[in-house]
Amino acid sequence: MGKQFARIEPEHAAFIEQQKIFFVASAPPKGRVNVSPKGLSSFRVLGENDVAYLDCTGSGSETRAHLIASDDKRLTIMFCAFDGAPMILRLYGEGRSLMRGTPEYTDLVPKFEEVAGARQIVRLSIDLVQTSCGMGVPLFDYKQERGSLVRYWTAQGVNNLRKYWGMKNMKSIDGLPTDFAPDSMAPPRCQTKIALHVRAARSAQILYSYSSRARMVPSSALMSASTRSPSAADASASSTT
Repeated sequence: MGKQFARIEPEHAAFIEQQKIFFVASAPPKGRVNVSPKGLSSFRVLGENDVAYLDCTGSGSETRAHLIASDDKRLTIMFCAFDGAPMILRLYGEGRSLMRGTPEYTDLVPKFEEVAGARQIVRLSIDLVQTSCGMGVPLFDYKQERGSLVRYWTAQGVNNLRKYWGMKNMKSIDGLPTDFAPDSMAPPRCQTKIALHVRAARSAQILYSYSSRARMVPSSALMSASTRSPSAADASASSTT
């Protein structure tokens, strides 16, 4: 029997914590409805009406495109029990995409184990929680995470990741824009190297300037000053201090 709640109850949070997979559903005002499976222990309950997941780069980007295109930004996340007592849990609400490289992403990403290939955090403000029996869902045994997606992006490196975003993640299958900004999400390494070289050059210039000023004092004068005998004036000055 289905039940509805205004927030995530403690038993709901405990159920979510046990699940290895969840599903995200989104739709634009006009176009195809999308459903995506997610894993990688990427989901977090942030509050009674606040959840988020860290999204790793894939061949499409429907969720972000739909959230941008929709005024109501509706989003649904579903969990199913594949072992133990049957249950389906759905979270309804308004979604937001926090693109990698933005202050919002930077503030929230410490809540997760950031992985190679991460491109956004999707955050959901919940207005309804619904549970149902889930008796029609078959039983499955969890084996392990695949790990291949993270290994792939680790091997590819940041430069290839940025290129992939530009080629594959800039629009949905219906042609809706995602507004991803690859150069902001992962700044080109050449720019980082240039910045490092500039800082190094400035440090060298400061050191050279300091050394040049030191060399302006003749070494003979320094030696003379350090070895000369105190004069009568010096002695008089010392006696008055």
